[in-house]
Amino acid sequence: MAEMNFFFNLKEREGFINYCFDNDCVIIPDSNYEDNSYYLIKNINQYHGYMKECVGFFIVSDKYKQFPLEMRSFEKDGKLNYYIRQRYGGPSVDFYTPIFAEMESNKIGPGLISIYPFYYHYNEKIIPGNELKQTYNLLISYIRKKSTKVKIGKKNYWIGINTIEQVKAGILEFVEMDGFDWATIL
Repeated sequence: MAEMNFFFNLKEREGFINYCFDNDCVIIPDSNYEDNSYYLIKNINQYHGYMKECVGFFIVSDKYKQFPLEMRSFEKDGKLNYYIRQRYGGPSVDFYTPIFAEMESNKIGPGLISIYPFYYHYNEKIIPGNELKQTYNLLISYIRKKSTKVKIGKKNYWIGINTIEQVKAGILEFVEMDGFDWATIL
């Protein structure tokens, strides 16, 4: 699995989402659905409608999508609900961004963007084409250009330049992470 960990504040996340749209991608919320069809987010205003209730998203483009994302159902309180099965259909880029702590307590935690070496279409294993890797590389290069690299434990994290400025100004605060002193990067 290819994965990049990052800290992006709201402004930087919105810039990233707009960059996805500018590169022919749509965003699909990793959420519960009332039926077996998912929502396609195609602009920043639609994203604003979902970002307060959803931290995970799938980034999809016709450049690399071979199949619709696959859904499964579950019953809750006597009602049928649906969710998107990670790694089934697509393929897609996973995008996780924890916004709730930032909105509720001005704390910023790490997000991630990732792809897998293979996906499934029902029970058949599918290998994504180079277009998925090219799009993933395009997206992570955007994050790198807008960030500073920091090693925390054994992982590299990319911290948005605007995020660092907001932490220095006391507007935001990083979540605590074992074994790391944030003062060393500020």
